[in-house]
Amino acid sequence: MRPARAISTPYGITFEIQEVTPELAARWLARDAELRGSEAADTFQNRRVMPSVVDKYAAAITDGTWQLNGESIKFAPDGRILDGQHRLAAIVAAARSMLTVVATNVPPESFETLDTGKGRRVADVLSIVGMDRPNRLAPALALLARYDWAAGVFSGYGAGVVTNTQALTTLREHPRIVESVAATDRAATLVGWGIAGALHYIFSEVGSRAEADTFFEQLGSGADLSKRSAVYFLRERALASKLSRTERLTRLRLRDLVIKAWLKRGEPIYTLRLGPGEEVALTPKRRRAKAAPE
Repeated sequence: MRPARAISTPYGITFEIQEVTPELAARWLARDAELRGSEAADTFQNRRVMPSVVDKYAAAITDGTWQLNGESIKFAPDGRILDGQHRLAAIVAAARSMLTVVATNVPPESFETLDTGKGRRVADVLSIVGMDRPNRLAPALALLARYDWAAGVFSGYGAGVVTNTQALTTLREHPRIVESVAATDRAATLVGWGIAGALHYIFSEVGSRAEADTFFEQLGSGADLSKRSAVYFLRERALASKLSRTERLTRLRLRDLVIKAWLKRGEPIYTLRLGPGEEVALTPKRRRAKAAPE
């Protein structure tokens, strides 16, 4: 192995260029798995290893096209891998050593910002922290993060970007959003995971959980619906939009129709529609955010 020269920073992080052998990579991966499985470890988990990515990297290592480009394998102070498990697995698979930058003593909380320029999505970060069904939870958090509790309105759907840090902050402030996503499986097939999960949570807060459960259960199943109920008209519009190739509702309009149906629940109506430029708002009601359990 080539000698490595370590460089320490004022922040305590140490960088070095190191030749990583298959044996060393395997030891690091085994230690990481042991640490992440221990009771002493916190909720941090790395992304699930994707065999296709490992195969791609291993092929590049084998044919000599892999280059030392400044990307680092990052370790937390306790030895857990924060970033680089695919590269290490590829070194093992290729049975070849590889020069790489190794960063140690990296703060675990920094994973929220890792690879953001390369596409580490909110769902990836949610998977890292051990959340179930991250691809369903991510759009619900993105929408909830845009909700103004004081005004009862959203700042938009798809306008701007919700960062990984913003999404995790929203999850910490509103941990029961996870329950709302789980409670809206059937309705989500009509209106999407983001709209169903976020609005179920908000309706539970400004109304009641029982009312929100009933609303979305009826929307998803169509059972016990009066043909003059708002949920009936909403379901019909959502189904028609889903089946249409030319007259599909935008997510913003669909979101606002769900809110309008909620506001009209319990009263007989003859149609459910939004006027040109019509904006709907929930009754402003700011409940104290629930802290995530320790």
